Amino acid sequence: MLALLAVVFSNTLRFTSKQTQAEARINAALDEQTLAEHLAGAIRFATISPQDSAQTDTAAFADLHLYIRKTFPKVQALLEREVGGDYGLLFTRTKSSRSCVNLLLALLRKICHALPVLG
Repeated sequence: MLALLAVVFSNTLRFTSKQTQAEARINAALDEQTLAEHLAGAIRFATISPQDSAQTDTAAFADLHLYIRKTFPKVQALLEREVGGDYGLLFTRTKSSRSCVNLLLALLRKICHALPVLG
């Protein structure tokens, strides 16, 4: 038993991480004012889904889709866009769009830091 503990302890001391270090590759300069304006533009659409789908303002959803398409052309180009149901949007990444996802995460961090100021 003592020999087993000695082997485990020895292996623990010699263990090194095999995880590679990743470098941040985001080189995009973020204009916070433009970012805020784009976000503000997107939340102005009254995309409310009432229980009775006949009462849904379908024009608001169509306008939001058009706004997203015009305002974020790089996202449209790099991510696969899927429409779920009639008006739900889902953007999925492909292997070739990994750098775009990093940029989107950086933008999301900027938005989240700005929220306390907006509220």
